[in-house]
Amino acid sequence: MTKIELVNIIAQTPGITKVDAQKIIQAFMSSITKALKKGEDVRLIGFGTFSPIKTPARMYRDIQSGESKNSKGKKVVKFRGGSALSEKIK
Repeated sequence: MTKIELVNIIAQTPGITKVDAQKIIQAFMSSITKALKKGEDVRLIGFGTFSPIKTPARMYRDIQSGESKNSKGKKVVKFRGGSALSEKIK
């Protein structure tokens, strides 16, 4: 499902226009992004948890030159689905 498809589904709710649905989704995503940027977990009871994780730096081999190089660690987001979500998709 894409963001546009989600907007269309939410806009089918009585009293919510596509413009309103798009604003709601954008505010939702922005709020989650800000919290993750601060290093906070985002827990949505009945859905799941978004957690920011820093991956460690590591060594890798450049295939073309054959030399070993270091990669920097980076921040990634981990999502763990809640038990209620798992039960609903069985």
